[in-house]
Amino acid sequence: LSRSMHAATSSLSLSTSQQSAIQQLQGDAALPLVDLANKLAGLTGKSAQIFGADDKAKSATTEWLNKLDKADEQQLTSAEGLKTLNEQLDNVTYLAANEPTVADLALFASIYPTVSKLPAAEQHANPSVARYVSHLSNLSPVAKAANAAQLGFTSFEPTYEGMPTIERAK
Repeated sequence: LSRSMHAATSSLSLSTSQQSAIQQLQGDAALPLVDLANKLAGLTGKSAQIFGADDKAKSATTEWLNKLDKADEQQLTSAEGLKTLNEQLDNVTYLAANEPTVADLALFASIYPTVSKLPAAEQHANPSVARYVSHLSNLSPVAKAANAAQLGFTSFEPTYEGMPTIERAK
């Protein structure tokens, strides 16, 4: 993790004091996601943007970060966890706003390693999760950050062959 964080921070054109502050945050594994996001946002001056544009988005982002803090990766990516996420992602592009927030990035980082390797049948059983991971993995800022941090995230394309037909509401 230290190597990937160093790669990410060195590519962000941060001052030495900002890089030092980020290195201090790396050592605090118990720091809640909301606090970590707030501290990182403060270092970059982008606090208004990463939590969403309005109070509703900020509240939803905070709620998701708290939920992700309480869940572990195995809970999120279990068959039941994916089913629940699929239902939650069914009618949305992003978790809290009309653009990605820090909650989207946290969820993406948590589920990408598993979802990107799911067999076609499991992707088909969770089409909203597959779409969500595909969409985020193809966003330019996400791809750039993942490459800079050497996280090994690549563009994910779901297996479309054999996907059930989408039923549109009338």
